[in-house]
Amino acid sequence: MRALSESLIPWSLVSILACASPALCANAVEVTASSLNVRSGPGTQHAALARVTRGQVFASLRRQGEWHELQLDGRRGWSHGSYLRGSARALASVTAASLNVRSGPGTQHARLGALPRGSLVAPGATQGAWRQISFGAGSGWVHGSYLSPNAAVATPTTSAPTPASGAAEVTAASLNVRRGAGTQHAALGQALRGQAYALLSSSGTWRQIQFGAGAGWVHASYLKGSAAQVHHVTNTTSLNLRSGPGTGYRRLGTLPRGAALAVAQSSGSWRRVAFAGRDAWVHGSYLAPGLGAGTPPAPARPTSSVGYIQLAGSGAGFYSYTSSSKRWGRPELVYGIERVGRRWAPERRPRMGVGDLGYARGGRISPHLSHRKGEDVDVRPTMTYEGPGTIYLASYRRAWQQRMIDLYRAEMRIDLILFNDTRVRGVRSYSGHHNHFHARIH
Repeated sequence: MRALSESLIPWSLVSILACASPALCANAVEVTASSLNVRSGPGTQHAALARVTRGQVFASLRRQGEWHELQLDGRRGWSHGSYLRGSARALASVTAASLNVRSGPGTQHARLGALPRGSLVAPGATQGAWRQISFGAGSGWVHGSYLSPNAAVATPTTSAPTPASGAAEVTAASLNVRRGAGTQHAALGQALRGQAYALLSSSGTWRQIQFGAGAGWVHASYLKGSAAQVHHVTNTTSLNLRSGPGTGYRRLGTLPRGAALAVAQSSGSWRRVAFAGRDAWVHGSYLAPGLGAGTPPAPARPTSSVGYIQLAGSGAGFYSYTSSSKRWGRPELVYGIERVGRRWAPERRPRMGVGDLGYARGGRISPHLSHRKGEDVDVRPTMTYEGPGTIYLASYRRAWQQRMIDLYRAEMRIDLILFNDTRVRGVRSYSGHHNHFHARIH
C-alpha cells in the first residue's frame, strides 16, 4: 500500500497530461511491490479496484505525475510509479471484439473474464498458440491469433525510432528525469514538452540526458528525434546560463567544462538551450560541436555545511518514509544504507523502509534522544508488504530481518543495533523498538 506522503495531482488535470491516444504512450511495466493497490483514479483518495503482486507485467497506458494507468483486466486502474519499473516485454493489442481470458492454455479451462478490442497486454510465457498474460490480481491465458503487435509502441512519438544518440525532444507535458534507468529511482526534476536535450547513453528503453550540471534518465517513449545540434562546453571551467541572450539577463546557473547541450535557437552570438527544465541562453564562443570527451557527469549529491550528505527519497532496494529534511547523515552512513539497498534489491522482497537519519547540520530530532550527529538511522521491520508494521504481526518475517541485520553489519562499522526481537542475532532489546530497528555507526 502507498504511504500517506504520496504527492497527488488533481483529477481535473488528466485531460491536460493524458496522451491523445493511449497506445501512443503505452509501455510495459512490472510490479515491484509485494502487494500494490490499483485504484479508480490517480491518487490514494480513489477507491481500490484490486491488488496486484510482484512480478506481474501490465501495459501502462498513460501517466499523470507519478501515477500510471494500467490495463488491469477488462478495466483500467491507476498505481503509483514508485512501485513499478520498465519491462522489456513487447505489448500486443486485442483484435477480437471480446477476447476470453482462461485459467490455462486451452478452451477447456475456466473463463476468467474478457478483454475488449484494443486492450493492450504484455504476453509472457507461450504454450502452443496460447499466451500467458497478467490479468487482474493473477494471470490468465489468451489465444495468440487474437493478438497483434502494438505498432504504436515501437514508434511512440514519431515515424522513426527514438534516438540513442544526438539530441532528443520531449513529447510529454512534464517528464520526470530520474537518478537511474527506472521508475524506482528518485526524480531529479522535470523536463517540459518541446525542450531538447543531449543524449549521453542508453539502457534498454531508458535514455540518459544532460540535465542541469549533472545527468538524469528518462523513458524513451516520451522522446523523439530533434534537429537541435549537440555542443559541449569548452574554453572555460564554468559557463553561465542566462534567462535571455545577453549578459544583462539574470544568471540561472552554471555548467562545467564538457557538459553537453542541445542548441535549439540562435540570436547573434547567443544560443538557446534547455537547462534542467528551463529555457536558458549561453554565449556561443564557449561551445564546440559534439559531446566532447570524458564520462557524463553524475547528478550532484546534496551536501550540508557540516559535511553531511542527503539520502534520496528512494533507490535500489529502499524507500524513505520520512521528510527530506531528516534524511541527512555522515557519508559513511548514507553510502552504507545505499550499499545495503543494492544487495537487498536482487532478493525480490519488499523494499527496505528507511526513516529518520538526521538534520543537515545535526541537532535533536524530536522525539528521538539520538539522531544528533548524522550517525543513526531507523529502519522498519521486514514485513510481507511495504509499510509500517511490528514484530508482533503475522506478516513480520524474522528470517528476512536477520538477513537485513547481517547486511548492515557487513556494509558498515556498526556500533549498536536496537531491536526488540531478541531472536534476531546482533541486536539489543530497547523499549519502543518493536516497530523499527535503530542502527548507529562508529
